[in-house]
Amino acid sequence: MCSAIFWAEAPTDNRALDAVARTRTFNRGELEASGEIRRRLLAVRAAGAATSPAGAAAARATAQAAAVAHMGAHALGAALYYAIPLEAVVLAEEDATRRPCWNRSRTVLSSGETIQ
Repeated sequence: MCSAIFWAEAPTDNRALDAVARTRTFNRGELEASGEIRRRLLAVRAAGAATSPAGAAAARATAQAAAVAHMGAHALGAALYYAIPLEAVVLAEEDATRRPCWNRSRTVLSSGETIQ
């Protein structure tokens, strides 16, 4: 899903896609971690080609997922960045007339009183 969101906004930008391909190549043992560390920011820079915060986050999620090749902890970054475009898609599908009611029903005043 993240890939689709980013490539819908920047269909000619292959930096994130290239990072995924390099990760697969790394997995086959054909690349070294040191080279991937040097190239790690190429995919991150793709976020600049996005036209929305969700698109930029999708590019970063892809970059973080690809960076797992040289450091496993990047899986956490991928999960965090993935949540941003996912939230945007969910909110876009939500009925706009229900959103204000949902927000009001959960508004709590400093007195502890909930506004219904």
